[in-house]
Amino acid sequence: MGVRVERQSQSTQKIVDWLKTRHEVESIRWPALLEDPSYEIWKRDFTGVTSLFGVVFKPKYEDKLSPFVDALELFGRGYSWGGFESLLIKSYSTRTVI
Repeated sequence: MGVRVERQSQSTQKIVDWLKTRHEVESIRWPALLEDPSYEIWKRDFTGVTSLFGVVFKPKYEDKLSPFVDALELFGRGYSWGGFESLLIKSYSTRTVI
């Protein structure tokens, strides 16, 4: 399990680094990021991080999120991270995809 989580962390870091370069992205919610609001708590209480993260898109892209999610082929819509599948959901209260 340790090897799996470490690999997930490394892969997520690469994805997050790429997302940070995208003009559509307003912010990324991943506790291992220094700019994440929960970073200090994460740093205090944890020694590693997993692959669960959120992306907040700029307001002008809000109407494009549902078609974006629908067009993905490697990710499915889902509300449980208990399996091995790559899942995502659109939070309808914000411009966030988790």
